[in-house]
Amino acid sequence: MEVRVLGNFITFGERYYKKSKDQPEDFPHNSYNKSYQPGELNNNYKLYEGFNRTSQETSRLDDFEEELCTFDNTVIWSRGNILYKTFTYEEPVVQALFVWFKVAKSYHSYYLEKRSDTYHKKPLQTERQRALFVLLENYAKVYFLDGQHFLIRVPSHVRCAWAMNIGVILQRDSEDEYSLNISNFTAGPFPVLYSILDPLENIKPISIVDKIICEGEKVKILGTTRPFSDNEEVVIFVNDRDDQGNNLIIVTLSRKTLRHSVYRYAIKKENSLKMLERICSSPIKTSNRRSSNVRSDNSLQNKERRISIGLDDSFQGSEGRTSLQSVDRTLYATGVNSDDMYNDLRFKSDMKNDIYMELLWTEPVAKIGKFEDSIVFIAHDFDCHEILCIFTKSNQSFIALDIFAHSDGLKALFKFESKVIAASPISATRLNYNDILFVKEGIKQPIVELWIGHGETIPLNLDYDFEGLFDSARNLEETYYEKESFPLSTFHHQLIEKYLVTDKTISSLKPLNSNVCDLKDRVRHRVNFAFQNHTLLRVDLNFVPRSNLVRKCLEILSYALPVELYYNFKARYLCYQYTKDNDVKSASRRNEWENFVISLLSFFPFSVKSNEGIKAEEIEGWDFLLSSSHHTKFNFNSHLQCILPISDQLPTIDDDSIIKMCEKSRGTFFAKNQSDQRFLNFLPAILLSLHLVYQDLKLHTLTQKYVDDILPLLIQLSTFLDWKIYVEYYRINYGLDKKLSIKEDVLMSTTLNSDHPFFSPPDITQWILKCFRSNVDQIKPFPNPMDISRIFTIPIRENILVQNLDCCKRMRQICSIYTKLVREGENATIFEMVKFGFTSKDIESLPFGIVVPLCEAIRKCRENPPEDWPEDAYVLIGREDLAKLKFGTPIRYIHSRGSKTEPKPQSILQVIEPTISAPPQEIREEINASEISNREITDLRFGSDKRLNEVQLLLQSSNVVHITTDMSQIEESSPLVLDRVQNHCLNNFALPVGRGILTYHTTTPILTEPFPIPEASLTIKVLPFNSTIQVDRTLRMPDNIEWPEFHEGVASGLRIPSSCNIEGSWISLNKPNVADNSHAGFLLGLGFNGHLKAMSKWQAVDYLMKTPKHDMTTIALVLGLPASYIGTMDTEITRFVAVHVTALLPPKSNSLDVSPLVQSAALLGIGLLYMNTCNRYMAQVMLGEIGTKALKVSDNSETDFSEGYSLAAGLSLGFITLGQGDEAHELADLEMFKELRLYINGGRASMKKSSNTSSSGSGGRLNGNADGVNVNITSPGATIALGLLYLKSNKESVARAIPIPETEFFLDYVRPDFLLIRILARNLIMWSNIKSDQVWVESHVPEYMRKILEQKSRGPRNDDADPNLEAIKRSYYYIIAGACFSMALKYAGSADKAALQCLLHYLDFFMNLGISRAPTFDETITRFAIKTCLNVLTMCTSIVAAGTGNLQVLRRIRKLRRLDINPGNITTYFRSYGNYMVISMSLGFLFLGGGTYTLSTSNKAIAGLVCALFPRFPVECFDNRAHLQAFRHLWVLAAEPRCLVLRDLETREACYVPVKVTFKDFYNASITKESDDTKETVVETITLDLVAPCLLPESNFIQKIEIDSPRYWPIRLEFKKSDVMLEFWKNPTVFVKRKTGHLTYSEDPQGLWDISTHIFPRGKTLVKSKNSKAQKQKDLDFIKIFSSDPQVQAFTRYLCEISSTNVYDKGRELSTFSTEILSECLNGNKPEAIQIYLSLYQVQQSLEQISESNLWNLKIILEYYRARKRIKNNANEEDTDNTLIKREYLGGLRSRLDQFFETPLNNSKQANNTPVQTQQNFLHVLRTYLTNFEKHGGEENSKQSLHYLSSWLIYHEIPDRYTLKTIVAYSKDLKGILQNNILTSDDVVLQVLSTFWPYISFNTLKIIQDCCFTWNL
Repeated sequence: MEVRVLGNFITFGERYYKKSKDQPEDFPHNSYNKSYQPGELNNNYKLYEGFNRTSQETSRLDDFEEELCTFDNTVIWSRGNILYKTFTYEEPVVQALFVWFKVAKSYHSYYLEKRSDTYHKKPLQTERQRALFVLLENYAKVYFLDGQHFLIRVPSHVRCAWAMNIGVILQRDSEDEYSLNISNFTAGPFPVLYSILDPLENIKPISIVDKIICEGEKVKILGTTRPFSDNEEVVIFVNDRDDQGNNLIIVTLSRKTLRHSVYRYAIKKENSLKMLERICSSPIKTSNRRSSNVRSDNSLQNKERRISIGLDDSFQGSEGRTSLQSVDRTLYATGVNSDDMYNDLRFKSDMKNDIYMELLWTEPVAKIGKFEDSIVFIAHDFDCHEILCIFTKSNQSFIALDIFAHSDGLKALFKFESKVIAASPISATRLNYNDILFVKEGIKQPIVELWIGHGETIPLNLDYDFEGLFDSARNLEETYYEKESFPLSTFHHQLIEKYLVTDKTISSLKPLNSNVCDLKDRVRHRVNFAFQNHTLLRVDLNFVPRSNLVRKCLEILSYALPVELYYNFKARYLCYQYTKDNDVKSASRRNEWENFVISLLSFFPFSVKSNEGIKAEEIEGWDFLLSSSHHTKFNFNSHLQCILPISDQLPTIDDDSIIKMCEKSRGTFFAKNQSDQRFLNFLPAILLSLHLVYQDLKLHTLTQKYVDDILPLLIQLSTFLDWKIYVEYYRINYGLDKKLSIKEDVLMSTTLNSDHPFFSPPDITQWILKCFRSNVDQIKPFPNPMDISRIFTIPIRENILVQNLDCCKRMRQICSIYTKLVREGENATIFEMVKFGFTSKDIESLPFGIVVPLCEAIRKCRENPPEDWPEDAYVLIGREDLAKLKFGTPIRYIHSRGSKTEPKPQSILQVIEPTISAPPQEIREEINASEISNREITDLRFGSDKRLNEVQLLLQSSNVVHITTDMSQIEESSPLVLDRVQNHCLNNFALPVGRGILTYHTTTPILTEPFPIPEASLTIKVLPFNSTIQVDRTLRMPDNIEWPEFHEGVASGLRIPSSCNIEGSWISLNKPNVADNSHAGFLLGLGFNGHLKAMSKWQAVDYLMKTPKHDMTTIALVLGLPASYIGTMDTEITRFVAVHVTALLPPKSNSLDVSPLVQSAALLGIGLLYMNTCNRYMAQVMLGEIGTKALKVSDNSETDFSEGYSLAAGLSLGFITLGQGDEAHELADLEMFKELRLYINGGRASMKKSSNTSSSGSGGRLNGNADGVNVNITSPGATIALGLLYLKSNKESVARAIPIPETEFFLDYVRPDFLLIRILARNLIMWSNIKSDQVWVESHVPEYMRKILEQKSRGPRNDDADPNLEAIKRSYYYIIAGACFSMALKYAGSADKAALQCLLHYLDFFMNLGISRAPTFDETITRFAIKTCLNVLTMCTSIVAAGTGNLQVLRRIRKLRRLDINPGNITTYFRSYGNYMVISMSLGFLFLGGGTYTLSTSNKAIAGLVCALFPRFPVECFDNRAHLQAFRHLWVLAAEPRCLVLRDLETREACYVPVKVTFKDFYNASITKESDDTKETVVETITLDLVAPCLLPESNFIQKIEIDSPRYWPIRLEFKKSDVMLEFWKNPTVFVKRKTGHLTYSEDPQGLWDISTHIFPRGKTLVKSKNSKAQKQKDLDFIKIFSSDPQVQAFTRYLCEISSTNVYDKGRELSTFSTEILSECLNGNKPEAIQIYLSLYQVQQSLEQISESNLWNLKIILEYYRARKRIKNNANEEDTDNTLIKREYLGGLRSRLDQFFETPLNNSKQANNTPVQTQQNFLHVLRTYLTNFEKHGGEENSKQSLHYLSSWLIYHEIPDRYTLKTIVAYSKDLKGILQNNILTSDDVVLQVLSTFWPYISFNTLKIIQDCCFTWNL
């Protein structure tokens, strides 16, 4: 065997280091050209296998190498001879190496797991990640690939670091000054070895124990535990491989005894990812003092973030990168004493170690004279067990120890030893396993040998002219020196082309002038040869066969041969394959299969005759080519039949390849080696094992080409055995028409019994046919390689060879899959394919006959697959949509459809538009914040009209407003014009509140830029005067604009979705230098979306420390932070908010100067933070704060904020006790119900309450007199608090406690506007009683009030007689508004038609009342009540239709807006800032989130809506007296994404798809009383037919969603379990897969353009040849629209078009057939059948030349469809025509085959679609075959007749001649008995034959009978 020379070697790091230091370049630049001076060989570098970051494992064979090189204080890391990273430090580098750490897979998965309920139940998945470990003198640095690095303090003077399978081992140098002075460490033993398993954990010493027992992943420690403290022991090797079953070994060498010791180490560590926890909490960030020279490489960026390497994706070496997260755990810079550190590292009895060592073996006698580091490595035996090799250079001693597992634990036993010059592991003959390369002393020069795991070593050739090699390499180096300084790669094929010596150099051999003295730097199959002249030569020893066939045969022979014989054969093959003998030509070296056959035949003792005197018949070159097997294959696989001559006219050439191989097996090379006579005894096992390889080759379309190569060998081996049945089988499958010359010697005459498993050759295709024909219980398993070792007793030594389990894997898989198909049906078949890892590519690689049943199984399961299938099963059957839905499987590919691949050309305006600068006004419009960034869904929902565009225009506040006045109004400064200007200013100020609702979660920010916040425009342009009025902000009160600016900021903050990854640094980026109102609102918007969690606590405190104080920012923080931490009771947030609430301050503390508005916001912030927690203390405080004293901004202020403060306290109390009612037992002693009634109805305060709340700041302070309650202040908050406390409890007693005046007398004691709140609170309690009709609304009106109003409506009456009429009207209006408000809350976001119509009725009612005149003062007050109720009804209708864009509601809101802005009578129409806010919010709710969001009716949602829509709207922009304007944004608590979006799986585009939604109608549930007075809720189940994208009912209402469309594959989503679809509701998007042959609903709404409606031309091509090129492209685009599969498109383009050169031949027929099957497959949604149809067509068109394998495939297809009903799960099903292959086509194919292979008895001239010549000769050929098999291929028989005979025998499944002879003999005996009646005897014989062969036709049996009986078989 020869050594492949790559070239001279020099480290890349040395060349780069010298160049970077600007040293003289006295060294060559070629990486493989270097001559070291004596003593210059150094060990400052190490080579590693290339690492693939994506798969987190080392790269494949022949990939690049990685190099770590250290010089002084520099580490140079290169990959593939390309600079990757450099690191420079301030102190010398001791060592650099790659290590592995076990960490969690990703931060994202950890974060999701931590937030989920199963965090403590489901452990995180971990993985090994590689890191660079740089050891310095005083510390170590760990660099992960994703950018995170850590600094670790290590003991001083660490001698060396060793990588383990997980972590790193450090060995302290026992000769440093600290170790010599051990007087300070006498308290305990001082360890020598330490371990680091996690960069964030402490360094721990390593202990030695008596016994280690490993049971799976569990490690048990037995005996005493003591530190490894022997200073004389030096670690020289640590096994770091992570293969399963590997042995974790540490080898040491004693300085004192000079003996080697072998230890086993084990890791016993708790599964607590401390590193993960620390990184996710708050890691310490430090800067590193280092510099680097980094080459940019995008491949270093990792898309998936890893936990142990932090949250940064970069891996930079620059010093200024502060985002890199590094951790210094020891903080040695602060003055840590080294003695203290050693005390910490000293072994302690209570210390829990991670690494334990057990002594396995100690060298009996020292074999070295002085201490030196030995070379230790791991090799592998023939059974793949690890062998520990220890080589000592000085005495040339090599020791091999066998490491194996024993019942008592791990054992190390002596295996062999040898004396060698050098030794190195190398993966030369086995992938992933190491052989041993030896250099031994020779007579003249060293001998290089290879040990491959067993037996003797194999010599390698080193007869090279290395001096000449070096010279030629230098010449090459000079040539390329000017072009590039460094080579670009170390791939060996590139090196050969550019720098290395080619085969021509190797062929010119000269005596070796330099001797090999060492082996270095092994990486896989490459190693460096070190010579005595200090030259390094890189060589390649890759002896793994490249031929797939040879590898399969080598693997299968390991089952047929004993270990010794197998390795003898393998060694002989390798020697012959890579020999340099003169009789072996270099060309044969590349023919691995031929060399394999020759090597195999060399073991058999047959005779060879000399053919020197025989002159071969000369044949012309062209005839030789036409007669070759290559021409036959080429002709069959192509359509170039025009060049095919007549078959019988071709000269017949004898294939003598086997004869030639037999002759070569007796060459001089094999004459030197004696053959083992035992090899012949295993010839049967060899034949059968190779037979299984032959069966496996037939099951892959890419390996079928090897069938003709292996069949001659099988024929020869079966001839050696005299197995005529096998010879006949192979001859027929090889082709009787092919002449094959073989050796007729019989070396071993053996006979198999008829009951032997291998009596007849097992055939995989025949076995599949039997599966379809036989009963399930009669199916016998197909033989596998293990059966060979079992049936043929293979003698073994002490150990069994570990065979490759993947040997013949495809054959075993197909057998198992078909067994499942026949026995258990299609579902089990899919599971079996998934178990074997089958993909669509694997299925496509199967022969078309075997793939049809599997495709039918897939097709059957594709329609409605089970819901509990695994992810891979859905992908296999082509339901990637279900895999994406259930498992989140990423979609791996995108098919481009139609016009998507070829965009329309842009016009000149579109081209130049980006270059034209926009005017300032247009730039301003870009940040008006009313635009929706992602309009894909909104365009689908509202794309047919402009309603959304209209609303966006109405909610714009940053553009100049245009108003038009009547021309009769001449003066520009008239009161009407000025009034309209004022109205537009108020309207612009209110628009941001609604715009925030409209654009909720619609924009993704750019995290490198500040987020734009628009300003409200105060510019009005009056038309037709065309004059601009600019309202000066400074002339108005500052309070007038601070809240509009605040709302602008909130609207901008609400645009950012909660799913965006916002960091605290980005929030600081948006922070202005001076606090302003817009940024304050922006903070609140971020808080409502949960983004303030990313802000550190110190950032929030920094906002409050600004002077002067900014109340708006404080309000935003005390509301935004609790909203981000809602319901968490976070202590830090509590302290932050509590300092702004006087009642929460400690007793007797100084009162803080806090604005009442801030205090009100802080109260509600406490409610958000403690929502639904029933915290007793907070509830008690809030209860007391409802009755607070008067609050003013300052002593001089006239505005009292007590009402708003009391309302905030009531809302907060309702939030804390939300829906708890009487279930809140911890609040029972507070008598909350009683106290709230006191606040509602008034009265004297109880002494108990006063005492309970006296200690809590200002709690319990009553408004007004000390002995009473001012219900005008406390009633609204207390009423809402009571309603939220008993929300949905349906307690009538509590509801009655909220009084409604039952008589006209009591009406004088209640404010009319309080009736609205009380009705609302009562209905919140009696939630189930809310109905959606007018009768229920009117039922709230007291009887007396209804009578008075009815009398008023009948006719005029005397107003003096009823002075309370207006008061009664106001009360009636408020009661109606309260009932409608309650109805709207229950039906919020439902778009319920009945509720919406009822609300619209009352909205119209109040609109009609609002435009009436008010002549009296009392009626003016009534008009104010009407306007308030009108505002409430407007909000009610919009929240019921939230997100729907209902046109009826939109029209009414626009009408109200026109009345507000341009009222007809300014003296009678009441206008306020609150009116505009209501209009703005109503428009926003109608298109909530651009139509993708709607409102929920959960308890939290109801509380948020009550707070946001509280019916006390501000009069002016600065009005916060009764309700803080910041509370208007709490509707976000009710917003949820319920827009079902269906996206096309291939294009990722949203699409229209009909869906059926089945849900429980809890909106209209009714309560019935049973006979036992129990109440039962009756809920109706409703099914809605919707078209997605659409809004869904609430998640807890829905039962299932079905996608049942003829254009898309069906999907059924069940919502029985609430936790199953939790992720779905975060983003209700479902990917659907469109069926082939259909357009989307947007492209074809009515289905008029489906491919089923398109008329495919019959008899014509789809792409007509006479059409223009444009028309062809148009027709192709037609197909491209219906199917985006590139294979279908390619089929259409290349096969459905007639070539201009093939118009008059079979090209037209092929094009017509292709068009027909394309139409059928697209209509039937079975594009996978196109390839099958095409294969059937090719076979059908060339039946005369049909191959044996294709014929078997045809039989499998026909038999499968014939026996389909007998397969399990199909027995009771109707055999429909919806099959992959049409029944009509199958019938025609079967008829064609039967007609082709049916032959009449006489030699008639009827063609019967069979050539006449074949008909005339067939019977003669058949008789010749049956009577004399050896002469069937005589010259008298034509090739075509013989080929037809082979096909005829296969099609009719004629048995072998041995079986046929037995049956015929039996039939003759039977006929002799019945000879009296000739006719009867013949019929009986036919019946007997049909009994034995039921699947052979009657006509064929008559032919066999005639041939056999006539010719006396």
